[in-house]
Amino acid sequence: MKRGPKPKPSHLKIISGNPGGHGAAINISKEPKSEPASLKPPSGMTKLERVIWNREAPKLFDAGLFTKLDTAMFLMLVRNMAIVEQCTASLHTKGIFWKQGKQVIPSPALSIKRNAEAMVYRIMGDFGLSPSSRSTLNTGAMEPPVIPSGESADPSKEAAIDEAFFGKQA
Repeated sequence: MKRGPKPKPSHLKIISGNPGGHGAAINISKEPKSEPASLKPPSGMTKLERVIWNREAPKLFDAGLFTKLDTAMFLMLVRNMAIVEQCTASLHTKGIFWKQGKQVIPSPALSIKRNAEAMVYRIMGDFGLSPSSRSTLNTGAMEPPVIPSGESADPSKEAAIDEAFFGKQA
């Protein structure tokens, strides 16, 4: 097993540019090519998994990060996101602690949720979607404007600015 961080995929190398100024070898011809994946959820998914798929797949597709080679990994991401949502709902309804006889124990949903969140974070990093992996990307986006102090912020202008920089929110 190789030591050190996993190699960055070429599409992420291209987006992040050459921050160090050294000769970066980007050889896309050696990487497998794949056509964009269908946004249609695969069969055998639960209702919650289909909802998550339909919410998240277009984001990856629009960013050019969703190909047929990525569907199995994306399905793993979706399934773990569903586990996180189910555990969160369970914790809200049943509570964080359970009474077992005279003892108070933590809900098993806490551990399950923590493990699923860790898997979601790892997979999102592989897609270039975690905050740390995004921080190295150079998409050429402008910085959001700064409102001078003393000016009152107009909510309609703030919404327009948010939409311009972060896309339309669902």
